[in-house]
Amino acid sequence: MDAKREHTQTMIPFWLPALWIGAGFLLFPQRPLSVLLGYHGILALACLRRRVWRWGRLDRAAWAWLAAGAAALALPFLIPRLSCFPTTRVVALLATWPGGLWGHLPYALLVNVPLEEAFWRGAMEEPHGAWSPARQGAAFGLHHGVAAALTLPWIWIAPAFLATAAIGAFWTWGSRRGDGLGFALLSHALADLLLIFFVARQLG
Repeated sequence: MDAKREHTQTMIPFWLPALWIGAGFLLFPQRPLSVLLGYHGILALACLRRRVWRWGRLDRAAWAWLAAGAAALALPFLIPRLSCFPTTRVVALLATWPGGLWGHLPYALLVNVPLEEAFWRGAMEEPHGAWSPARQGAAFGLHHGVAAALTLPWIWIAPAFLATAAIGAFWTWGSRRGDGLGFALLSHALADLLLIFFVARQLG
C-alpha cells in the first residue's frame, strides 16, 4: 500500500471528535469518563503510523511565552469565587472521575495534552496544513463548545468555544513557528494546570 493510499484510509476528519463528544454526552450523560476515553482513543487512532512526535525548537520568544504562562498559574488564586460558576454541574462531573479533580490532573497532563497536540497540531497538519491558525483553532474549539453545550449552563458555551479556539490558534502558530510540538505541549500543559487550579479555587 503506497503512502498516499495509507494516508487516505487512516485520516480521521476534524469534525469526528466533536461528533463523538456530542453523541456520547447525549446518549450516555451519566458516563462522561467513557466519552472522554473514547475521544482520546479516536485521537490516538488518528496518530497511528504518523510521524507527529517532532519536538521542534524553542527560541527565546517561545521561552518568554512559556515563562508568562507559568507566571499566570497564580491568577486563579487571585480571582474571587464567581456566582456564575456552575458548581453543581462541575461537582457532578468530577464525581464520575476516579480521584475527582486532582485525580484528573495526571490524566490531563499525561494523556489529554500529548494526544490532543499529536492530533490537532500534528496529524491534522497533513491534510489541513494550509489552514490559517485561526481556522485550525476554530476546528479545535468545536468539540469544546459542544461539550460545554451538553454539560454546562448555556452561558458557558461561547466562552468555552472562543477560549479554546483562540488558544488552539496560538498553539498552531507556535508549533508551525518551531517546526514541532514542543511549544504546544508545554504551553498546553500550563493551560490545563491553569484550568484545574481555577476549578479548585472556585470549588473552594
